[in-house]
Order: sequence, then structure tokens, then C-alpha cells
Amino acid sequence: MASRRVREIESVLNGIEDDLNKLSKAVSNYDKEINNLYHKLEVSKFNACEGYYFSKQLQGLLQKRRLVKTEMKRLRILSKSLGKSITDRIENVQKQLHKHLHEDNGVMAYQVNFDMSFNDIESEVFH
Repeated sequence: MASRRVREIESVLNGIEDDLNKLSKAVSNYDKEINNLYHKLEVSKFNACEGYYFSKQLQGLLQKRRLVKTEMKRLRILSKSLGKSITDRIENVQKQLHKHLHEDNGVMAYQVNFDMSFNDIESEVFH
């Protein structure tokens, strides 16, 4: 169970990095859309009504980009706060857990002759 929790924590940390990558790509896509709209504005002739719609479209893109960048900043704070200290702690915990397990089959030394493992009774314990 402890090993599973360690894997879950590692998964959360990896998920943060994956989210940051996805958000970075989203910012890049918004930048491309904004640049395309700037180009349209540069070369187009339009009346006041069309200009309004251009500005509303640009405003929407800029606001979406800002929301994504804000979330990226929040995730970076989380990642930076957890990152190194948690990674070091996870490695330490994994070493300690491994130290307490029998190297051959992952069973604690005094449980070698048991017919069951904690996984077999876990649902009974945490009902």
C-alpha cells in the first residue's frame, strides 16, 4: 500500500508537468491565432461594425491566453514548491521501503511463509 501511495504521488507530479506542457502548447496556439488576427487587421478594410467584431474576437483570444498563462503560473508555483523537495523525499521513502522488503520477491522477511499479502486483505481493513 505504501508503494502504491508513492507511485500516486509520483503520478501527480508527472501530471503537473504534463499539464504545464499542454498549457504551454495552448499559449502557443493562442499566439498563432492572435498573430493571424493581427495580420487580418493589417491588410483588411472594414467598417465600424466589422472592426467591433475584430476587436471582440481579439479580446476573446487575449483573455483566453491570459487565463492559460495565469494557470501556468499557478502550476509552476506548485511544481517549484513540491518538485525538488518531494522528489528527494520520494527517493528517500523508496529506499527505506525497499530496505524493509526482502529483495527476491517483495515480501517482508518475516512474511516469507505467509499464504497472503496485505493486498489480499486491504479491502477488509479499509471497509
